[in-house]
Amino acid sequence: MPNLPAVLITVRFALYLDLMLAFGLPLFELYTASARRNEGSAVTSRLVLSALSLAGAGLSMLGLLLIAASMSDVPLFELDRGSVDGLLNGTAIGTAGKIRVVALLVAALLGFWPAARRRVQGALQSGIGAVALASLAWTGHGAADEGPRGLLHLTADIIHLLAAGVWVGALAGLLLLLAQMWTGRRNEPGAYAAQALEVIQESHLWRGADRRRWGPRTT
Repeated sequence: MPNLPAVLITVRFALYLDLMLAFGLPLFELYTASARRNEGSAVTSRLVLSALSLAGAGLSMLGLLLIAASMSDVPLFELDRGSVDGLLNGTAIGTAGKIRVVALLVAALLGFWPAARRRVQGALQSGIGAVALASLAWTGHGAADEGPRGLLHLTADIIHLLAAGVWVGALAGLLLLLAQMWTGRRNEPGAYAAQALEVIQESHLWRGADRRRWGPRTT
């Protein structure tokens, strides 16, 4: 039987990555001009974003079961209902987990709402993804303290999670966008290189670089 702590760490890593993408990818489309006008196509489809949300809900539920098993010091398959109820209804981790699962299920349903405008849907999915990602702060060291110190620590952890989500989503979105552009211009390497440079310059990743060194020279 797999080692429980190792499985828990793996599930948590997958959950963090999944929720960062569920939050960051739709946000990338909202603020990146090239993603919006790239031949009228979206960086990610509705179903991909829904799949990320459903995967996040599944990983969240599995993670909660693993935490309950770890707290009870029993294998996962010997976990009793009382231990699960105690975690879900008697701890901040359980409350945050329930909010996260519900939020992700709502985000997944948005992908099957074809009447929604793309930008409105993206804003809703990113906003719900932010709630789900922020809820992870209650499962880490951010919730270790109490009182004003605990509130400050928790707030800092939430900001850190959201910032990481923006960065991971931007990296994934940029790679997807460049791959889409390459598919359409694989026979025009010069045009692809020029368009790729334009995309990178307009992304927030470029804004953190030294434009005087890497940007085009002006006279």
